[in-house]
Amino acid sequence: MKAGALTTVLVLSTVGACKFQCSVGKRTGIDEAKLADFVRSNLAGVGDIASVVCPALEASKGAHVTCTIAFAQGPTRQATLTATSDQGDVTMALAVDLIDRAKLSERFIKMFGEQGLALVSLDCPANQANVAGTSFACQGKLSSGETVQFAASVPPSLQLDLEATTPLFDAGKLSSVATAWARANAADTTAAADCGTGTHPVPSAGATWPCKVTIDGSVRELRVGLADLSAPTFAW
Repeated sequence: MKAGALTTVLVLSTVGACKFQCSVGKRTGIDEAKLADFVRSNLAGVGDIASVVCPALEASKGAHVTCTIAFAQGPTRQATLTATSDQGDVTMALAVDLIDRAKLSERFIKMFGEQGLALVSLDCPANQANVAGTSFACQGKLSSGETVQFAASVPPSLQLDLEATTPLFDAGKLSSVATAWARANAADTTAAADCGTGTHPVPSAGATWPCKVTIDGSVRELRVGLADLSAPTFAW
């Protein structure tokens, strides 16, 4: 039984590619605190922001300032805030497009779920640049508590690739293989193995995966070793 690579590609929305417009105060000057709050609100899904430092902005169309954003992880970034009217309307543009990790997690959890890997969470590092060549690791968690490691990379197309680096197996397919073994071993063509459903990480070295085999109405436990996915081992 071979485990296929579990890979999903996603076109990510990034905060730097869009303009966010918000009225932050109708007066001649927009203070630093309001501007900092504006930046934080538009970067809420990117990462853990440690601080935002902005100078005051003149509420005059075309006026602009540069804010410095420090994250708990990764390098600092800069954002340019520009007044688009004399009434305090402001747009923001990042110097570097950043991946919205909140959307990344939400969408990949759904996509992998459709492939049988039921993640309940996906944790990726904050403040990653959406530019070709960016690579980072993520960790997913299943409801069972099992963890799955992923490698993420941004190719020239900017369509983020996320691939499971943890060896995985399909429990449903394992049931079929275990059934064939049990029928041959027990000389009973009606034997049926149940190894569960869904996609799971391969047990650690030396550990086995439990299956239940029904033979003539009786249930026996079968332990399956998956050190070699192409040739699993079985023992009652």
